[in-house]
Amino acid sequence: MLILVLIAAALVLILQLRSVRRGEGQVDAALELSRDLAEPGERVELLVTVSNRTRVLLPFLKLNIRIPRGVSAAEPDKLRHLTLVDEDEIVLSTWAAPMQRLRLRVPVYAERRGLYLFDSVAVSEGDFLGLRERREEFRVHSELVVVPREAPRRSLGQIPGSFPGDLSVRRFLFDDPVLTVGCREYTGQEPMKSIAWTASARAGSLMVKRFDRTMDASVAVVVNVFTWAGDPEARAESCFSLARAACRMLEDRGIRYSVYTDASAGDVAGPFRHVVEGLGGKHFLRVLDLLGRSTCYGRDTFPKLLDQAVGQTHGVCGILLITPARDREILAAASRCAARHGVGLTTVVPEEAV
Repeated sequence: MLILVLIAAALVLILQLRSVRRGEGQVDAALELSRDLAEPGERVELLVTVSNRTRVLLPFLKLNIRIPRGVSAAEPDKLRHLTLVDEDEIVLSTWAAPMQRLRLRVPVYAERRGLYLFDSVAVSEGDFLGLRERREEFRVHSELVVVPREAPRRSLGQIPGSFPGDLSVRRFLFDDPVLTVGCREYTGQEPMKSIAWTASARAGSLMVKRFDRTMDASVAVVVNVFTWAGDPEARAESCFSLARAACRMLEDRGIRYSVYTDASAGDVAGPFRHVVEGLGGKHFLRVLDLLGRSTCYGRDTFPKLLDQAVGQTHGVCGILLITPARDREILAAASRCAARHGVGLTTVVPEEAV
């Protein structure tokens, strides 16, 4: 019996010495999201991967996942390995067999629109007897973009039957191949049915048909969030919701559109942020990403924003302006720009929505 005790003690001592002598780099951790776009309140899974690179058992591992403010764990009482959730981090406890790779899933959600960055996972590793603890931090970069809620379609009822309706009528009245006036290079934004296969074969690259201007026209959706009016954040959020509803309306009517905004974003350089003209599911997802990443603060450079939106949009026939308030200077600048380029102008103001 004494021999068995001595053998067991020797094994414990060997395992303890091996666990104490392990250096850094023996454990690895990574984090990714199951998806990078989500609706407010929609669950998204945090996929945490922990790798034991050693050939010994790791009886105790603690993971501290730093979470952005505004993100919460969904149903924490039902999660395995979960030991703590607070405003700043999620703490998981587990163990790892030799050379084992673990994948832990934590459903999270955020109620407010915005960009949420997950940037750190710390792994604390205990020795065999639990006398010491080694902590190693891993830098990660996973972004969750929560898109704005879509405003009710009735909020756009103030849009008269001007250029959106007229453009839709003109498009379908002249939806005839004889109005093809040429071809141009495929940009990735056009639908597959617009590809001119004969011209593509001759050119050696994808070419799309160019139609008469009435069919190839598009709308520039301009989202201005700069305002001196009260509660600018609430007004900006309403603008983003209205912009999503307006883009959905244009999608439903088959009208090509681009989106420009003066809203700033910390992860994007340049004076203005935009999504080039297009149509379809991928285009709409890019628009949602733009609206989700935007902050509620803009720049006092509205005339330049309008000129860029109209000047860089191919065949623009109208401006759909979404602005926080009926500011005289803003409306006057928009009217001058529309008159100078000979395009229509429709203005949507959140406070007028019913």
